[in-house]
Amino acid sequence: MSMDEAELTLKVREAARDADALSWGSRDVSREDVLARVHGLRPEESEQLDRVLTELLQASRRRQREYERLGEILKRLRDQLEDIVES
Repeated sequence: MSMDEAELTLKVREAARDADALSWGSRDVSREDVLARVHGLRPEESEQLDRVLTELLQASRRRQREYERLGEILKRLRDQLEDIVES
């Protein structure tokens, strides 16, 4: 979580942790667990959770773009190496 964790209540930290784990396919937490945690939040906590999850999603998208760039670089390097070997 990138928001200052000191700002977040325990309920928000737990809900964010479980939602993130679920989004990565963890079998340690169920959709029902996450929904139960979210339904137990006060409105201001729900807003905090929304900000945390948005930050996590944005970070994931940045990582994805970086991995795609690295994949393109590796492909070019592989192609260059094949050209060298074939010469």
